[in-house]
Amino acid sequence: CRAAAKVLQLIQPLADQVRQVLSRSIVAMAVAILAAVVGIVALGFFAAAVYLLLEEVLPPAAAAAATGGILLIAMIALLLIARSFMRPPPVPQQVAEPDRPPPSSEFEMLFRLAEQVAPQVRRHTPLLAGLTFAAGFVLGLKPEARRAVWRAATKRR
Repeated sequence: CRAAAKVLQLIQPLADQVRQVLSRSIVAMAVAILAAVVGIVALGFFAAAVYLLLEEVLPPAAAAAATGGILLIAMIALLLIARSFMRPPPVPQQVAEPDRPPPSSEFEMLFRLAEQVAPQVRRHTPLLAGLTFAAGFVLGLKPEARRAVWRAATKRR
C-alpha cells in the first residue's frame, strides 16, 4: 500500500501536467477547426466573387472553369507547402570547411554560391516547386510579365 501511494505521489505532478497540456491542445484544436470553417466560408465567397467577375467577360461555363482552375492551383500550392512542413527537419551537420582562397573566376564564384544554397533548396523543394509552378503559370498568362523578365535578364550592366 505504501509503495502504491509513493508511486501515485510521484506520478501526480506528471498527470497534472498531461491534463493541462491535453486541455490546452483540445482548446487549440477547437479554435483551429472554427478557423478552418470560417476560412472555407470565406473561400466560397471569394470563389463566387471571382466567378461573378469573370462572368462579365467570359461565358458562364468558361468563368466557372477558370474559377475552379484558380482554386485547384491554390489547393495544390497549399498542399505542397503543408507537405514541406510535415517532413522532419534534417539534422544540420557541421562540417569544418577548409580555408579556400578567394574565387578566381565568375564560374567558381557561382559554384561556391550553389554549394551554399543547395541544402536550403533540398530542404524546401516542395515549396520551391510550387512557387516555380506559380511563376510559370503567371508568365504563361501575362505577356507583360514575360517581357519584364526578358528585359531584366538581358539588361547590360
